[in-house]
Amino acid sequence: MSDLAMHPLEEVLRSCAAAAPDPWYPFDHAKAKGVTRDSLDDPLNRLRMGGLIQLTDWVKDHGQGYVLTPEGARLLENRRDLEQLKSGRLPPRRLEETPHDVGPATPWDRGEEVRDVFLQPRVAVVSYVLFAINVLVFVSGMVLAQLNHVPIGQYLSGGADNPNDDRVWEIQRATGAISGLDIARGQWWRLLACCFVHLGWIHLAVNMYTLYAVGPMLENMWGRWRYLLIYLLAGVVGSCAMVYMTPKVRGAGASGALWGIIASMAVWILLNRQYLPGALASSLLRNLGIVFLINVYISTQPGISAAAHFGGGGAGAILGVLVHYQRFGPSSLRWLAGLGIALVPVIAIGAVRAQMDTNPAWSPMHEWVEADGFLDAYGAQVSQPMNAMLTVFQDQARPLAMLPPADPRDPAAVKQVRAALAESRSQLQNAIASVEKSGPFQGQNANVIRLGCLEYLRDGVELAELAEEAVQGGKATRDSKREMLQQERKVLELRKRLAKRWPSFLP
Repeated sequence: MSDLAMHPLEEVLRSCAAAAPDPWYPFDHAKAKGVTRDSLDDPLNRLRMGGLIQLTDWVKDHGQGYVLTPEGARLLENRRDLEQLKSGRLPPRRLEETPHDVGPATPWDRGEEVRDVFLQPRVAVVSYVLFAINVLVFVSGMVLAQLNHVPIGQYLSGGADNPNDDRVWEIQRATGAISGLDIARGQWWRLLACCFVHLGWIHLAVNMYTLYAVGPMLENMWGRWRYLLIYLLAGVVGSCAMVYMTPKVRGAGASGALWGIIASMAVWILLNRQYLPGALASSLLRNLGIVFLINVYISTQPGISAAAHFGGGGAGAILGVLVHYQRFGPSSLRWLAGLGIALVPVIAIGAVRAQMDTNPAWSPMHEWVEADGFLDAYGAQVSQPMNAMLTVFQDQARPLAMLPPADPRDPAAVKQVRAALAESRSQLQNAIASVEKSGPFQGQNANVIRLGCLEYLRDGVELAELAEEAVQGGKATRDSKREMLQQERKVLELRKRLAKRWPSFLP
């Protein structure tokens, strides 16, 4: 039977058999037959997906090569299957699929895995899960905003409509946003958590569109777990870069992670270019170049962390190379690549940690941490005896002291109240002695709050003394009551100022 009478499926299969053991090149075949190269795409794709042929390395001036698989060779010897092929139908595939997440044993298998990205894409489960997590975190922030009586429009704008109101930032921070002060406090987990937080709906929409547009293809390029690894580690490195460059930053967003996976796409194309049609590889790289230039421009805009973008992108490129060789390299190189992958976040976090000790920009954060340490150590020692004294004063001493001078006072009640006030005064004096021994501190903030606490405690002692005098009654009652009430207002005002400046003070 002549070639012209053959079904295209049989013709391609027999052409591969005739060229064996060398590859068969459709480009050369089309040129020799006087047909277009594109006319061979359909039978080639069907035979390849049926497991009857597989691709070889791309060769300059010849294009993509193909060889028979063992299953394809067997089919040419099987009369029943061959008759089915001649009618344009492929026999059921009996060859087991090569898993996507297992390193290929040969260059041919590697080429198959690379090209399966475009010919047999899988459902992008990881990308959709990441998309859902980002949206759910944003929605949880909306719920927190409602519970904390923050206007929903203000939360949706990311607080941009009222930048002096920190309530939106506290909601964002509660869901995982990051600041240099948080890192100084040792909250390193925020380096990853902030990659799932967004500062307003526009921020979320732009990043989630990017994830939706490029995530599925990249997930197929790298495989699910490698893709997830690059995404998360690039996000962490981007967060490190942001904090490293601007320690006082308040930030969040998936941009560092997205820059990372996009940069890893360029690496994937370059390292696997020999297995791809030249036109496809060139087109992908051109599109990536345009995306890169657009994102560089975006990174220069106010409110955008260029450090997070470029840090995540650089990490993605490095991780792409390491993951590639961990996937396709020889055994010894795979171990080294795996070690390199583990070191990427370690080096980034280590750089931030080292800078915290040397960069003066971190000094204010260290002062706040020192102040936090003071509150953790002495806050209860200050607040508990003061709260106890105020309870005795408001529930017992003040009602008794406010009786008209002519009204008789129960001696037993007066004795009991005076004893309770004396006990409170003793506890306050003990607290004063303890706080006095705590300083002075290196940072101004800790010293300011220490002095504020001492003033608060001493005013409490004076209030207790005035209350003891006022509950006695007698001629001095009117003056002592006035002084007592003035001192009460002073104590409560100081308490309010302390609590406003240091929210963790006086729960």
